[in-house]
Amino acid sequence: MDEQTFASRIANLDLSLFQIESQTSPNDRASFLAVQNAVRTAKQSYVYLECGSHLGGSLLPHMLDPHCRLAYSVDKRPASQSDERGVFAYPDNQTKRMVDGLAALLDRESMRKLRTYDLDASELTAREIAEQPDLVMIDAEHTVRAVFRDFLKLSSLCGPSTVYAFHDANLIFAGLQNIETFPQHSGVPFDSYILRDSVFVLATNDAREVMRAPGQRLGGNKEIYWRAVQADLMRMHHDIVRNALQTAPAWQSGVGTRRV
Repeated sequence: MDEQTFASRIANLDLSLFQIESQTSPNDRASFLAVQNAVRTAKQSYVYLECGSHLGGSLLPHMLDPHCRLAYSVDKRPASQSDERGVFAYPDNQTKRMVDGLAALLDRESMRKLRTYDLDASELTAREIAEQPDLVMIDAEHTVRAVFRDFLKLSSLCGPSTVYAFHDANLIFAGLQNIETFPQHSGVPFDSYILRDSVFVLATNDAREVMRAPGQRLGGNKEIYWRAVQADLMRMHHDIVRNALQTAPAWQSGVGTRRV
């Protein structure tokens, strides 16, 4: 795709740039495109890193982007993965499947920018990530502990001015609040935004100016959002426990186990 055509489509947040199955809502996709557009507008050439790629749905817009010179895909490729709601299966979660899907839509030159690593973020070193990413998207294990761990590791491989995007902020809000305390503690200037529907963005140092326009245009009130998703997650956990108790055999639910 030529530069002029791509620039027009992404500036208009053209959701048809997502051509591979992705576990994102239309608003999520628009938010990701707005973040990408801000980065590509600020930089004639940028490096993208995605932690948790699965089928490559959110990777494709960067592979199509003439301004993206290098795209790292980091994914341990587990058959199942925990999140704050439980454990979910990812059948046939293979890098080859993702690469084949991308290759069916991209020319050979675009595919050359891709680097894939079947690793956990904690296993990465500067040997794998030789060029510091300008934009990082973290969408791997959706637990509070894991997202904080992934951010700490990946930020150590990035430069001082980086944009970090996170999906499913409604599930990992407590981890994202912890992540905000890290630059505060380190004395690093940052701005953060909650974009529609569940995309959280944190920009450090000079990258704050890059994200200011889309953050102000698409951003919501973080404090209201945190309270709302905390209440939703508590209800979700309550329903999970209630349903488990209702369907558990009597001996598991404690019925008839009283001793005298």
